[in-house]
Amino acid sequence: MKIYKRLRYQLPLLTLLFIIFSLLSGYIISLNISRARQIRIGERNMSERLNVLQGISEILINENHPENINNIFSSYASEKDMINLIAADPEGIVFASTSFSDIGETINQLPYQLDKNAVSEAIQNNSTVILMEEKGRYLQGYSSLCKSSHRGQVIKKECGFIYYKTDLNYHYQMIKKDFLLQLFLTGAGMLAGSILLLFAVNFLIAKRTETIIEGISKFIQGDRKQKIFLKGDDELSDLSKSVNSLFADISTGEYLLKENEERLSSIINTILDGIIVINKKGIIISFNPAAENLFGYRSEEVTGKNVKILMPEPYSSSHDDYLNHYLETGEKKVIGIGREVTGLRKDGSTFPMDLAISEMHLWDDVYFTGIVRDITERKLLSEKLEKSNQDLLRSNQKLKEIAITDGLTGLYNRRYFDIRLSEEIKRLARSENSLSLILCDIDFFKLYNDSYGHLKGDECLKSVAEVIKSKFKRGGEICARYGGEEFAVILPGVDSSLLENLSRELRNAVLDRNTPHGNSKASPYVTLSIGGASITRVMTDKANFSNENLIAMADEMLYRAKEMGRNTFIIHPG
Repeated sequence: MKIYKRLRYQLPLLTLLFIIFSLLSGYIISLNISRARQIRIGERNMSERLNVLQGISEILINENHPENINNIFSSYASEKDMINLIAADPEGIVFASTSFSDIGETINQLPYQLDKNAVSEAIQNNSTVILMEEKGRYLQGYSSLCKSSHRGQVIKKECGFIYYKTDLNYHYQMIKKDFLLQLFLTGAGMLAGSILLLFAVNFLIAKRTETIIEGISKFIQGDRKQKIFLKGDDELSDLSKSVNSLFADISTGEYLLKENEERLSSIINTILDGIIVINKKGIIISFNPAAENLFGYRSEEVTGKNVKILMPEPYSSSHDDYLNHYLETGEKKVIGIGREVTGLRKDGSTFPMDLAISEMHLWDDVYFTGIVRDITERKLLSEKLEKSNQDLLRSNQKLKEIAITDGLTGLYNRRYFDIRLSEEIKRLARSENSLSLILCDIDFFKLYNDSYGHLKGDECLKSVAEVIKSKFKRGGEICARYGGEEFAVILPGVDSSLLENLSRELRNAVLDRNTPHGNSKASPYVTLSIGGASITRVMTDKANFSNENLIAMADEMLYRAKEMGRNTFIIHPG
């Protein structure tokens, strides 16, 4: 076993890493805090130095001894953090400096650059300006240097300035050396402590822990009588007792689980429905006897194989894709829903079956349990029932047609005519359309029957009915046999002018059939007398307007047509 995987080495190593991380973090944080603190100290020191230099220099200037300022500046040259220190007159000429090469030069000729804005601010405000550069590495200070008038007032145009630059990095390095020394000493002490911890872990924890691990390993390998004994009254001793208790619970649980498995197996084996269990890859895990009878396979023939061997095409080819899609997206088509599918037996035959699938999560794995039932007999019964229902529907439809149809002519009968006319009058009351009615009668039909016989009379009625049916085929138009040789046509949306044209066409169409009628006083052929009436919504507003009113209007026109010699039509004037 590798060293870094042993507990006895891991704890000291982790402790040492924690100490190193803590020391480094503390070092970086402390160093940054010290740098910030040093910047504040440096700014304060520079401000104090500039104030002292300004006061002394202005006294010497007012006493006309500016040459002594250079001596004072020279004393600052020994400061280890000092970089530049100069004094310039109002003309910008350096008259005092820690470097003799700068004296007499203008500030524009100096080998280093000054901040002219800071110079102007210090002179104009007679103040001290401190700037920081290169992220806190250097400090620059500017202070006015003015000669006083006789009244003691500052005259700005006679002011020069003092420039002072220090190196804070010198102080940073000193601080870093101190911190590194402290870090080394602290780290050495903690390293010694880690070594001691290593020995303590090895002798007090690791060996006792290995005893527990060895006992657990033997139990896992099947030694259910294994016990762990540790002397002492510490946490590991308590752990060994807990592990022994866990061993006992596991042994009891295994016994109960085995008992439950046997009980469940006996129940599953007696269930009439097929039960199939697969894993998330579609591999069959369990196949009960009912499933064996259903598909014709023995359990050992299908266990370990993909469940798609029980499916015909195209379901077999698409099953794995569906299963993967469900595991990735959770989109259900069968799982938890149930549906009718087709099964494939070992002999290649197919059969319809009900399939219900449930999902199980055991530990980190997913399983699916399918319950299947052969529904071949139910399907046959359902098909028979469906056929019976269709036959019954057709019979009902036939009865309905018989109830509303005239048996001889195939037109609607008088009863259905009355119902539809009432409906159309009510509908007209809610619209702005027109409604027309035609009543027509075969001229001298009794004489036709007497001359040609009743069979020919029936053929004549059928012929006239065919003409009427062919002329009025629009949706909503109702053609009916009103009486013996009398017919009626309901015409929704037809006004009186259109009604006149339709009546003329109907009269001519019957005459054009050229059906002989030797005893007719109107024509050598079979003819119609037609009466028509058209109403609008305004007329239906009258009290008690009903079918009878409209029928009476059309019937009156039919009567007049007969009086005028028949073979004609008359439309009610409205």
